[in-house]
Amino acid sequence: MNKSASGLLLVGLFFFGVSAPGTLVGQDTDEVRNWAAKGEVGGSAFFGNSSQSAFTSSLSGDVGRGLLRVGGRAGFAYGEASNEQGESFKNKQAWDVLARLDVEPGTAVGAFFQSKVESIFEKKIDLRYGAGAGGKLRVGGDVMQAEFDLGLLVEKTVPEATTGLLEETVGKWTAGFRLKRGIDEGRVRFETATAIEPELQDPGVFTLTSRSSLAFQFSQRIGVQFSFVDSYDTEAEVRGARSNNDGQIFFGVVAAF
Repeated sequence: MNKSASGLLLVGLFFFGVSAPGTLVGQDTDEVRNWAAKGEVGGSAFFGNSSQSAFTSSLSGDVGRGLLRVGGRAGFAYGEASNEQGESFKNKQAWDVLARLDVEPGTAVGAFFQSKVESIFEKKIDLRYGAGAGGKLRVGGDVMQAEFDLGLLVEKTVPEATTGLLEETVGKWTAGFRLKRGIDEGRVRFETATAIEPELQDPGVFTLTSRSSLAFQFSQRIGVQFSFVDSYDTEAEVRGARSNNDGQIFFGVVAAF
């Protein structure tokens, strides 16, 4: 089985696990719906002296039962660019699967456990996976909600074979911030999430990811969305990548379930 097939299999298995409990919860009670899911498809294209195009898709969802809430996200991105001779080449291919368990005792303070698997072509990462746990603080209400995370995780990075580098396992801090804001009775939604993960022994070596989106709902379930995704890895150029930073702006359609 190749890497692309393995990634699709992971995505399928993960969302079967998330959506199946959500379906059961929806059948258990007609009055309270404590699960949600969202799908996104987007892209960008630039033409002229040079051309570049990219495609992105993602699925996310969560389901709650009592003090526990299980959620996650799976995403895939692919992009091509052309050189001065007009030859096309792949400059982006990445997929990731994130699973998270939140403990919410009904107060502002809670806990979380999470695991993540990803592969990033442009950063010369064949496979990176890790797991961790920590505490969180949530403030706000239905209109605007902010959440702060702080925890520890263990992460293993497997570089692409062409880099000649060895696999590496490290301990990391993880600190995150998420903000959700609804406007015009939820017809306009802004969401942003940023996470920084410095190594325990060398805080100068870190990764930083940021996802921000602005969505406009046409109906209860369908809308359009502008998304900005940025990823920074201090060791990317060491592995042979062209840059430590990689950012993209996407326009797409979002469907809520």
